[in-house]
Amino acid sequence: MQVEGTESAVPGAVLEAFGLTPGASAEPIATGKVNEHWRLRGGSEPLILRRYTPVRSRAAITWEHELLAYGKSRGWPVAVPIRSKRGSTIVDFAGNQYALFPELPGAPLDYDSIPGKAIKGRLLARLHADVRYFPNDGQRPGFARLWELDVFAGQSTGLTFHQLVQTFGRDHPDAGQYLRAQRYQNLRELARLGYGELPTIVVHRDFHSEHVLFSNGEFTGILDFDSACLDAAEADLATTLALECLEGPSFDAIDLRAAAAFLRAYFDHRPASPATPELIVALVRAHYLWYATSRLGEWYATLSDDSTRSVLRTAERRLPSLAARRASLRDAIAEAAGLRP
Repeated sequence: MQVEGTESAVPGAVLEAFGLTPGASAEPIATGKVNEHWRLRGGSEPLILRRYTPVRSRAAITWEHELLAYGKSRGWPVAVPIRSKRGSTIVDFAGNQYALFPELPGAPLDYDSIPGKAIKGRLLARLHADVRYFPNDGQRPGFARLWELDVFAGQSTGLTFHQLVQTFGRDHPDAGQYLRAQRYQNLRELARLGYGELPTIVVHRDFHSEHVLFSNGEFTGILDFDSACLDAAEADLATTLALECLEGPSFDAIDLRAAAAFLRAYFDHRPASPATPELIVALVRAHYLWYATSRLGEWYATLSDDSTRSVLRTAERRLPSLAARRASLRDAIAEAAGLRP
């Protein structure tokens, strides 16, 4: 039995496992590129069903669910997974893993709102502080720090980053050569800046407008901890700049005004070190390389035009835009952190 009217049907057995009516309305949610989601209606409150990507292990999903429960215990409005009739937050069916979440109320702030950037900077600083004692036995299974691209490449393709880029470079030699050069330069600069020796905390790694909800001026939810893992706080800041603080209409370069507002609010709560500005700029480059790795994995599996365009956009537009604004971005970060005279 399957729910009707979906692009990718929800198995009725999965709904039954969560104690839901198999005939409930299921609306596909077109968001994200990793997992599949449906909005389920028919009960007292709408629910969100997630089917995890096949590369996500049960241990990694359990880690995420435990983090959500911990965040809830610290007072954060997060969507803690609902347990099945057997008491698990994960339901296995036909080789796939599913989880069910309550739908949180609210909507994102206007992406272009500068005051909104400051609000989100304060929220991320508080989140970093509140989950720093989350009990864990090390890195989330299957995850890695931002510069460990071979882990991410190998997880989806079985190849190293170099092998994946080399394969892509057969059809796009200029982009392949450029990405390899950027990777080696980035490794050297991050090593020089001491990134590998920085303490790790729980980072969200997908903290941006669509995942931070408000209703009538009240903060009502933070979504999608599927990318959360252990890394330096600076890595989360860099990733957020590359997701939350882009300049329209092309959205290829970081908007310095938006970045300054976000970081100034963050650093009001968690002070920076003298190395922070240069380190964050280097980690923005690491994020772009990580994102290219993710899209290269999709390209390798599907040869889709969308994945190809995304990789080329990173190589031809995003990374060059970062290089062009490197000095001004570093100075903006230093000023936001109170590190300039």
